Amino acid sequence: MKILDLGCGSNKYKGRRGDEVVGADITSTESVDVTHDLNRFPYPFKKEEFDMVNCSHVLEHLDNPKKTIEEIRRVLKRDGVLRIVIPHFSSESAYNTKAHKHFYGAHAFSKLEGFKTEKISLHWSPHSQKLKLLNKLISFLANLNTFYAERYWCYYVGGFFEAETILKKL
Repeated sequence: MKILDLGCGSNKYKGRRGDEVVGADITSTESVDVTHDLNRFPYPFKKEEFDMVNCSHVLEHLDNPKKTIEEIRRVLKRDGVLRIVIPHFSSESAYNTKAHKHFYGAHAFSKLEGFKTEKISLHWSPHSQKLKLLNKLISFLANLNTFYAERYWCYYVGGFFEAETILKKL
């Protein structure tokens, strides 16, 4: 499987054994295979070149996320998977950096044209080792009903760290 990791930085998506992962970012690091400003279109990839596009903690930094999604649709094969992870609007990390230009809820990408939503999930605190069991419990309960968790419950648990959406290109 050929995977594009947009905005990979120094932490490129791992994939599975045998996957070819192409890391793209504006800054050249050891993990970056293609140095490119993701605000400049078109991206230097062929039409329908990738089986999967990973877009983790990237869209909130870009000038035109809608155009970015269109470009992802162009380079993604039919039935390809798009994984989007963004800081949730209820998280302090969404607002504590000037580099974030956009704020998103869990369902922000659930109605994208040309895609079918496969999964939406909220993550409470994925980096907390001390609260690992509590993290799993809160995340599990939140994902029983993400609409309810996002609308009401997130304020009682201190917000959700991030939201993840898995989409399939039609």
